[in-house]
Amino acid sequence: MSTASTIKGVKIADLGTPAGSLEGSITPGKVLLNGIQAADTSNAGAFITLFAQNAPGAKVKAVKYKYGAWTRYFETDAAYANEPISDNDFFIVKVTSSYNTQIRYYKIIVTVDANAPFLGYYPIEGQMQATGTKKAEIIVKADDSGMIHYIVSKNTPKPTARQIMERKDGYDDPAYASGSTDITANREKSIIIENLPEYSTTYDVWLVAVDSIGNISDIYRIDIRTPGETASSEAKLDYMSTIKGKTIGYYNTGTPASTIAGVTAGMTELTMAQAINESNSWPYITSLRATYAEADVKVVKYAIGESTENFETDSEYANEPVTNNDFFIIKVTSEDKSTISYYKIIVKSPYLSYKLPQVKNVTLDETGTARWDDLTNESGYVVQLYSDSGEVGSPINLPAGTTSYNFLAAMRAAGEGSYNVTVMGKGDGILYLDGPWSLHSAEQTVICLSTVTEGLNWDGDVAKWCQVPYAVSYEVQAYRDGKEWVMPVTVPAEKASEGFDFGPSIARAGAGKYTYKVMAKGNDTLILDAPAPSPLSNENIKLSQISSTLLCTTSTIKGTAINDMGIPNADPNLVVPGSVTISATRAADTSNAGLYITLFTPNDAKSKVRVVKYANGASTANFEKDLAYSNQTIKNNDFFLIKVTAEDNVTINYYKIIVNVVGTIPAVYDRYGGPIQAAGTKKVELVVKVNQTGRVYYVVTEEVGYYDPTPTKEQVLTGKNGKGGTGLASGNVSITANVEERIIIDNLPGYSTTYNVWIVAVNEEGNMSAPCRLEVTTPGLRAGSEAKLDHMSTIKGNAIGYYNIGIPAKTIDGVTAGTTVLTGAAAADKTNAGSYITLFRATYAEAEIKAVKYAEGASTINFETDELYANTPISNNDFFILKVTSEDKKSLNYYKIIVKVNP
Repeated sequence: MSTASTIKGVKIADLGTPAGSLEGSITPGKVLLNGIQAADTSNAGAFITLFAQNAPGAKVKAVKYKYGAWTRYFETDAAYANEPISDNDFFIVKVTSSYNTQIRYYKIIVTVDANAPFLGYYPIEGQMQATGTKKAEIIVKADDSGMIHYIVSKNTPKPTARQIMERKDGYDDPAYASGSTDITANREKSIIIENLPEYSTTYDVWLVAVDSIGNISDIYRIDIRTPGETASSEAKLDYMSTIKGKTIGYYNTGTPASTIAGVTAGMTELTMAQAINESNSWPYITSLRATYAEADVKVVKYAIGESTENFETDSEYANEPVTNNDFFIIKVTSEDKSTISYYKIIVKSPYLSYKLPQVKNVTLDETGTARWDDLTNESGYVVQLYSDSGEVGSPINLPAGTTSYNFLAAMRAAGEGSYNVTVMGKGDGILYLDGPWSLHSAEQTVICLSTVTEGLNWDGDVAKWCQVPYAVSYEVQAYRDGKEWVMPVTVPAEKASEGFDFGPSIARAGAGKYTYKVMAKGNDTLILDAPAPSPLSNENIKLSQISSTLLCTTSTIKGTAINDMGIPNADPNLVVPGSVTISATRAADTSNAGLYITLFTPNDAKSKVRVVKYANGASTANFEKDLAYSNQTIKNNDFFLIKVTAEDNVTINYYKIIVNVVGTIPAVYDRYGGPIQAAGTKKVELVVKVNQTGRVYYVVTEEVGYYDPTPTKEQVLTGKNGKGGTGLASGNVSITANVEERIIIDNLPGYSTTYNVWIVAVNEEGNMSAPCRLEVTTPGLRAGSEAKLDHMSTIKGNAIGYYNIGIPAKTIDGVTAGTTVLTGAAAADKTNAGSYITLFRATYAEAEIKAVKYAEGASTINFETDELYANTPISNNDFFILKVTSEDKKSLNYYKIIVKVNP
């Protein structure tokens, strides 16, 4: 096999050692692919797989196998046909000489590295560059070595990886600035971008990382800003500064001040290897820098307790080792020298020295709060709660300086018992080790109250019960007809002997069967509530007057007041029906919202109402089992049977309301976006056909893909979107039944953008269709290159249709014909009016169309000079040749439509 052989375009540098048979001692060769190469199936361009032979006339067979697969059926296994390749797949390649005198078998193992570089939270913006320049800095780091490619743009779409590597923005125009640089895995790299257009301006930087074998990362973006024309007064430490390679971080820089004495220190921790290293080379670089590149930074390191009085003359830090609790004083002077900020960073490093002493004076009080004496040099405490049964829960870790912790919630959750605590001081793991556990504190006891079980009897309307020991209060819950009735009331223990008087509440509520339960309540500390409320008390039964069974005259059906309620009766068969008249629009609505609410309200709030809707003539015999009305649509002469039941559940009245529905609902049975309009405009066309004469209202609401709820009919009529805001464009036009209306909408916000349009048809009766949606697309800034026939084009009023336009071609001879069918009347018509319009149009309004009709078998050789079709009659098997030329004149397509006339 030749060393020029390739797999997915990658040369097989290592062919291994072949053998004369599959069972022979083959030493495998190998090749490395990236994820893009491994997934390709084209066998074209840069991805060709070719197993080449050295000798003319030799034959090659190659079969790909999964890792571990058998090769014993190689001779009959299917040859490799450019399928994707997975990691550790392997090829068996058989090379046979031209006269079949020699055979060699090769084995090539494929390693697929499909992992694209990952940048984590990089890129980040670097330092602001020198005043008066138009430079900016970004800092990048990836988990793999390779190249970074970047571009700078402003207010452009997200570019593709190809555009970035070709140094173009998302519009495919040259970027403001661009470049590439090599990177090493897991090392920061600074990139200075120069010669940007403006001062004090924010730009987008888009970048991708490409590893050594061509895997491409996701696209990353970062904002950068150029400096101003005058020097800055900002004096801030960059929180991405490093000490011995350790990034300080945003939350660890402390709070700066204009004097050293006023600084609040930040802190960072180093490993032993970091602390002792003096090289100042990766990965142990110390880089303390300001947010502005031209700001001055002075850094001095001090030992713990050392004076900073002579900071201005003390020697600057020069990469010496760092000892635990050493600290840095950092002075940042702004670019314009007007501002100074001091920072203090304390460094912790792993040197262990002392063991902390035992914590003293540990107590646990009746509120469940543990307290103890503070230790010197501790970095925190661990506190453990104990009961009679041992440890309760996990140890609690507390920060330095804490000398109390409340265990009340844990003690109450664990239940009855005696509790104590122990405490241990925590060292910092560097200078101080953890101390021993303290002695156990004195105990505190938690008790649980008994359940009230005795004396649960009414005394008139006063609820009474027998008290239980240690109760602090009692919670009394009253019930009416077995249901919780009023909010629970709390009675202090000292007044429990008096019970609680529910008389006023019972008088207001009226008839019912009254009972109550009592819960013994503890306090918020060591006395727990009883585990359950008491059993129910005895019954206190009250009788009351009968409530009204009349319907309120404000009752509505689909938002229309019922002016004629008829005459109710306790017998549904003796009711005198009432009636209401509603529009077809209201009858069709199911929202029960806004102007369309159905509401049957009794005069007396204590009465209940049941409503069922029936079709004209339907039986009401199963009224009690029939489904209650739930806002369904209503047809003419449907009727409602309404039952009003008084509070006593005995007294009833029935109403019957017959519904008259006026008019019909218009139907929008054809709607679609018309051709793309002229380039450079923000116009769209929509085409609408309705089955009734009236008006069509429309509103453009939002770009497709954004949150855009369906508007109501009323919102469409007033130009609002479904969120209640004003639409992007709106209007209305008159429309004739069954005739297409073309509507041009202008001045939409964006080019090359697809929008939602909602339309509602309103007939001459005022009835409205439900809102329906279509999508329209604005043209781009540049002329379109699409040369396509709109499948809604018509011949004698008959739309050709998506599946009937055939397949276009660049020449007439290459066209695959489509077919349409006309009636005899349509084929004979010459008016080009009403239902018989012939209209050939392109998907772009500015594209040109030429249409010529030919008789069956006629020659099209002179198409370019043949006369345009002019609405002449059409015979069976006549055909049209249509030439569509794109808006930019760069593309053309021919179509052929054969016409069948039946009969």
